[in-house]
Amino acid sequence: MRQLGRVVGVEIHAVSIALSAFFGGLALGGASLGRLADRVLRPVRLYAWLEAGVAALGVLSTLALARSAPLFVALQDTVGPLAWALPFSLVGLPAFLMGGTLPALLRSLHPGADTVAPATGVLYAANTAGAVVGTLATPFLLVPAFGIEHGLLRGGPRPRRRGRGTRSRSPRGGPGGRACVDGGSGTGCASRCPPRPRLYAVAGIRTSPV
Repeated sequence: MRQLGRVVGVEIHAVSIALSAFFGGLALGGASLGRLADRVLRPVRLYAWLEAGVAALGVLSTLALARSAPLFVALQDTVGPLAWALPFSLVGLPAFLMGGTLPALLRSLHPGADTVAPATGVLYAANTAGAVVGTLATPFLLVPAFGIEHGLLRGGPRPRRRGRGTRSRSPRGGPGGRACVDGGSGTGCASRCPPRPRLYAVAGIRTSPV
C-alpha cells in the first residue's frame, strides 16, 4: 500500500486500487483456476505451482512498482485514465494466482460430500489467520525494520523514510520551516503558526495538494 501510494501520489487512490485489484484478482482466480483444479489429476501439484507463481509475481510486482512512477506519469499524459491499468495489473496478477490456491488445496484433500463444508472451513480459517498475521506484521515489523523493497528481498539496516514528501520552507520561517501567514518572522512567530502544506513528489514532479 505504501509503495503504491508513492506511485500514484494520492493515498485514497492507492487504497482504492489496492483493494479493487486484490479482491478482483482473488475472485477471477478462484472462478477460473477453481475449475482447472477440478479437472487436473494432481491438484496438489497445481497448488504448489500456484504458490510458486504468487511468490515470483509478488517479488516482480514489488520491483516493478518501485520503478513504475515515471511510466505511470508518462501514460497519464498519453492515454489518460487508462494509465491506471498499470498499477491495477501489478497488484491484480499475484492476487489472481492467489485466488486459485484455496480451491486447489481443497481439491487435493479429496473431501467427500459430507466433509466438504468442514474441510473448507478449516482451510479458510487457516488462510484468514495467516492473512491477519501477515497484514499486522508487514506495517508494524517488516517495513519499519527493512523498508518496502528490502523487507521483501533481504534483511538489512533500516533505510531512511521516503515517499512522505518534504515540508516546504520559507526564508523567513523559524525552526522546521514554519512561517506566519501575517508576514511575521522569527522563532516566536513560528511557534504560533501551523506548518506550511506538505509537498508530494511523484516521479520527481512536485505539486502542492489541494
